[in-house]
Amino acid sequence: MFSLIVRAANAQDAATTEPPAASPASSAAAKDSAQERYERMAADIQALQAANEALQTKISQIVAELQELRNQQAQAAGNTGVQDQLKTLAEKIAEVDKKRAEDKQAISEEIRKSMAGLEKSLAGSASPSHAPAAPSTEPDPAAAADKGFLYVIQSGDTLLAIVKTYNADFKSKGLKTITLKQARDANPGVDWTRLKVGQKIIIPRPERQ
Repeated sequence: MFSLIVRAANAQDAATTEPPAASPASSAAAKDSAQERYERMAADIQALQAANEALQTKISQIVAELQELRNQQAQAAGNTGVQDQLKTLAEKIAEVDKKRAEDKQAISEEIRKSMAGLEKSLAGSASPSHAPAAPSTEPDPAAAADKGFLYVIQSGDTLLAIVKTYNADFKSKGLKTITLKQARDANPGVDWTRLKVGQKIIIPRPERQ
């Protein structure tokens, strides 16, 4: 059952096209999220199936006991004690059947929720990223006043998109543009393939033309 769900989810992955402007960070996060959902769904379903198998074993044992008691009843007709045991076993069988039905319903509900979560996750990974916000003209308080401007990373941002946005603003103010290398050099230690929302970087201050 779980393998069918995984194949269905993989088919949706194959059918989903990656947006032109999506960043490596957002794509990796979406894949990690989908993988975590696969693993949680597998664990939950396996646990429910194991419980259901245990119930089935218990039913088989009760049925065997019931048959034995019926044999005893045939040999000792009118034995009140055997009748009581048969009644008790019948009640146990009804209770176990009810529990097994509840477990089946729980498995179906878990599958439905997991599939809905996977579809939502895959749909989110296919969403186009937005353009970076307007450049900030406030200098970074932790950097030297002449070093550059502070920018806070937002969802979908990439170094190329950020630099392009700033360069457009610099040109409109009569300033020279900056290069990707200058941006990287101004932020040593930053992993540009794993930008995080809320992370702060420095955009170097360009020279006037």
